[in-house]
Amino acid sequence: MVNQLKQLYEFASFRLDPDERLLLRDEKPVALTPKAFDLLLLLIENKGRLLEKEDLMRALWQDSFVEESNLSFNISTLRKALGEDPKQRQYIETVPKRGYRFIADVRIIEQEIVDEQEIIRVAAVEILHENGKTQFFNETEINEVQKSDFSSSAAGIKSDVKSIDEAPGEPKSFSETKSKSRITQANYLIIMALAAVFIVAGAITFGIYKFSRQPLESTPSTVSQPMKVTRLTTARNATNAAISPDGKYLVYVIDEARKRSLWLRQITTNSDTQLIPPDDVKYLDIVFSSDGNYINYFKADIDSAPALYQIPVLGGTPRKLIEDVPSPALSPDGKQFAFIRQSADGEMTLSVADASGKSGEQRLVTRKQSGFLHSPAWSPDGKTIVCAAGNIGDKGRQVNLIEVRLADKTERTITSEGWKFIGKVAFLPDGSGILTTVSDYSFGPYQIWRVSYPEGKVRQVTNDLSNYGNISLTSDSKNLVSVQSDIRPFVWVIPGTQTAKARQITSSPGTRNDYWGFSWTPDGKIVYVSTAGGNHDIWIMNSDGTDQKQLTFGEHSDFDPSVSPDGRHIIFASERSGNTKIWRMDINGENLKQLTYGGTSDYLPYHTPDGQAVVYTSSDTRKVNLWKMSLEENSLPVQLTDYDSTWGAVSPDGNMIAAWHGNEETGIIKLIVVPIEGGDPIKSFSTSPTAKTWADIHWTSDGRALTYIDTIGGIGNIWLQPLEGGSPKQLTDFKTERIFRFAPSADGKQLTFSRGIETNDVVLISNFR
Repeated sequence: MVNQLKQLYEFASFRLDPDERLLLRDEKPVALTPKAFDLLLLLIENKGRLLEKEDLMRALWQDSFVEESNLSFNISTLRKALGEDPKQRQYIETVPKRGYRFIADVRIIEQEIVDEQEIIRVAAVEILHENGKTQFFNETEINEVQKSDFSSSAAGIKSDVKSIDEAPGEPKSFSETKSKSRITQANYLIIMALAAVFIVAGAITFGIYKFSRQPLESTPSTVSQPMKVTRLTTARNATNAAISPDGKYLVYVIDEARKRSLWLRQITTNSDTQLIPPDDVKYLDIVFSSDGNYINYFKADIDSAPALYQIPVLGGTPRKLIEDVPSPALSPDGKQFAFIRQSADGEMTLSVADASGKSGEQRLVTRKQSGFLHSPAWSPDGKTIVCAAGNIGDKGRQVNLIEVRLADKTERTITSEGWKFIGKVAFLPDGSGILTTVSDYSFGPYQIWRVSYPEGKVRQVTNDLSNYGNISLTSDSKNLVSVQSDIRPFVWVIPGTQTAKARQITSSPGTRNDYWGFSWTPDGKIVYVSTAGGNHDIWIMNSDGTDQKQLTFGEHSDFDPSVSPDGRHIIFASERSGNTKIWRMDINGENLKQLTYGGTSDYLPYHTPDGQAVVYTSSDTRKVNLWKMSLEENSLPVQLTDYDSTWGAVSPDGNMIAAWHGNEETGIIKLIVVPIEGGDPIKSFSTSPTAKTWADIHWTSDGRALTYIDTIGGIGNIWLQPLEGGSPKQLTDFKTERIFRFAPSADGKQLTFSRGIETNDVVLISNFR
């Protein structure tokens, strides 16, 4: 009996099987995306050797052109899956600006591929009789036994008995025993018993491995065709979209020059019709009616509460269905809507109401201060509502999907993943599953996941660096549309606001500073966030982009750096303790210390000019508020605002704080100025819907104005709002691309910012199941 051998790799407590594309840790499967597995295998096969980034990208994406950030993203995925800790255990070494090498000790082992059929045949050949002699059987008789019982254990595998040892003291040839041997009932039972023993023995050597070959719940099953993504729009400025149940029509929103319009496309002919002209409004959600005859959309005017409207699919006069209800979800028959309402005392409730307005609200489930609800979606039969439910605790923000039955209001948790963020939720029209957008980062990107229903098994549908903003499905569950957003930012520096003298100081979009923040040291260096090390870490470099050094390490994201006025410390937000909290370290990355604790998420720290305190944003499951904390030992934080406010920036004289105030969902957001002691705003300024709210606010060096980002027609610039009032003024004059984050130098003479291309287009995804 000759068995084949296969090669496995072992390191630390891990075992990697290339043939089965399986990674085990302590004999338990580790979920990896296909691309992350390929990357790990490449690194292990070249253990100790530096693999250049370009070589890795060519090997992993042979037929595609991808950005370096795709490689960084998969390195980060691997680090998290392996549970890396730079101070205790590290498997992948980053060589800045060059590539990566696998540095852990690797053992190569060979494992037999056990032939179960051969084990059964050997068991059947030698049967020990009660007289102590060995009975032999011919090939035909063995086959007869196998056909009757053993075939179910090893069907379809062929093997031949090459030689059989004769019993001691009883030398007989195979031909001599052939005519004398017969299978009795006793022999048959013995055959079965010994075969079972052999099978169990084989299972001991490879049983655990065999069971581990079963597909992971979080990985996709084999499909006949690969998933296909088709771009339906190319204008780069779509903000929302929905596909008709029959798949013939697409409705989408175009955002240009501070105004948004609603369009209808006939997919087969690519012909477009404007349904609603551009206006200063915000479309928050769009969905076709179940019969495909109407389009329902949730719209917010700049100065009014949001409302639900309906328009015929081929155009006409819109009519208002529901007024002043937060993000309603219509039932499949259009007769009811579900929504989440928050009471004055902070209680969140999932409710349903009659769409005609003739009956009141029916409360289904509630969450107190410790939890939250959002994104309701109806089951196709209209009997169940699924929504996201979670809380913020010591382990950070954790969200899962729950279902609520309307008949008896019973609640059941569907998933157990404990994701950080869940965005959109949609049932597959056939009821076999749920699609949802998920992010495990504080600032995205959101990826599409599929959840089997009612089992709750999950697998990732998309796996890239794009952000997927919504989900809409055809009635046959074969196609979905979403708005896919892609960002390629680079770091720039300009003297003052002289646009013509702007210079790009990074050549790789791997810095990904579209959301993560900048700060200047007093001596003119830039502290920033980069993914070059495979994770969102804080780095420092010269103002010309040279001498880049990594300051933080680990599998958790570090972001929002703020350098102290004396240049000795950096305060930043980090997820390293589970929840997002404020941390401090020396300017060289040493002496890490956690500053804030508790069940909230704390981020966006901003030093006071004297360096003695920090103002930051804190969010629980209900509100986002400004807080302040002295940096002296044993100090306790103090709440400054009791209304929604974020991104607090302290004035140069230390007497005021500028912040964003309002509700991002309604589009009604304003710039406010608050006393350093907190309380109600002393000044308030309206902004356009295209202003990049929930992003940087900075004071001018004289303290007489505020600066922020506004994007008009896809082009971003820095704008200035005088504190004395009046219209905002444009400071920079860029003609292309967007600005994502920015920060002035300590002396106000230079400006650094992340700037690049952002595309937002509707995509059609098929073969995703």
